[in-house]
Amino acid sequence: MKEDFLHYVWKFQKFNHQNLFTTSGEPLSIVNQGFYLKSSGPDFFNAKIRIGQQLWVGNVEIHLKSSDWYLHRHEQDAKYKNVILHVVWHYDYDIFLENNATIPVLELQGRVSATLVHSYQNLLQSKTWIYCEKLISSVPVELVHTFLERLFIERAERKAMSITELFRSQNGDWEATLFVALAKAFGLNSNAIAFEQMAQRVGFKAVIKESANLIGLEALFLGSCQLLEAEHQDYYVQQLQAEFGFLKIKYQISTELLHPVEFFKLRPENFPTIRLVQLAAFYHQSPYKFEKLLQATNLKQLSQIFQGGVSAYWQTHYIPDKATRASPKHLSQSFVDLLVINTIIPFLFAYYNENGQTRSDFLIDLAVEIKPENNTIIKRFSDLDLKAKSAFESQALLELKQQYCEKGRCMNCSIGVHLLSKSEKSA
Repeated sequence: MKEDFLHYVWKFQKFNHQNLFTTSGEPLSIVNQGFYLKSSGPDFFNAKIRIGQQLWVGNVEIHLKSSDWYLHRHEQDAKYKNVILHVVWHYDYDIFLENNATIPVLELQGRVSATLVHSYQNLLQSKTWIYCEKLISSVPVELVHTFLERLFIERAERKAMSITELFRSQNGDWEATLFVALAKAFGLNSNAIAFEQMAQRVGFKAVIKESANLIGLEALFLGSCQLLEAEHQDYYVQQLQAEFGFLKIKYQISTELLHPVEFFKLRPENFPTIRLVQLAAFYHQSPYKFEKLLQATNLKQLSQIFQGGVSAYWQTHYIPDKATRASPKHLSQSFVDLLVINTIIPFLFAYYNENGQTRSDFLIDLAVEIKPENNTIIKRFSDLDLKAKSAFESQALLELKQQYCEKGRCMNCSIGVHLLSKSEKSA
């Protein structure tokens, strides 16, 4: 049994309320179970509990055993001083507060129907890929769609948190924040860390000053990632080396390698050299992208911001000194879609939150315009008749699998709660 099952039992009051007493023998009645919190601190906030003749208003904490209070070190945390009731499955001993008073305890063992416990255990014991794999197709479409919307928002909020932290580190500069976030995104999974460190090292002020000089931007980005270290035959690359030698002194850029770039297992269009010069060309057009993002009202307008190719040399090269057939190397629509899904939507979410705006409908509309991701998780959900029609749905399904299914959070999942309630009613 997990604590989230007890959260479900308490939230929906799925236990016998007859002759309710605390473990110390005092009559107990529940006026209001409180609001379920999903952050640090007590599990339920602002509950109203009558113990004896006294009405208490405060927080409720839930554990499998009462001794878990000490196991989780709540006695050292000031957030738990206002707990008025300790709800546990098994009471093993009392918990004392600083004034030596004990926290009232309600033991649920013996008050929850065996049918509900059995249904919960069956749900958690039947996992193959996800716990409800054999039952999920029976969940009403309307419930699933409503939950997917919540999941999409949760995923965007979670990603937005890192953007907000970055915004703080950039001294409240949204343009500088966007530069670092986009640089990381251009690196994809293989080079995200290296590109992010490059952007932090170069700094947006240098990008502004060198934006009219494309070779300067290429030199800054490639040189900071130590991609101009070797001897080269091509004159253009020699120019880049000389330019970086000047710029690293001008902007006092450290050449110490923090995280190496990777070419291994990458297709040529995703080589770090190409992604960096594409980023340079993007900022050569104009270093100020933030206002353009805010002005865009649909995917087409966002995609237009990322139009443009690379400089002449890189049209015939993927790496220095090795010429290939000419190609403009524009950012593909699929790559732009990835940028919008993984960076632009979380970035806008962070910006709107920071400014007290609610634009979740607009961000969902953007995601609906984008084709769904095509990966193993999305394919497996498709086999279970949960077919993603857009990035809105595929992002939500990824959140479902990664943040709920893999963590066994069935009692926090609308699908899991529905299936458990359904099994209880049919028993």
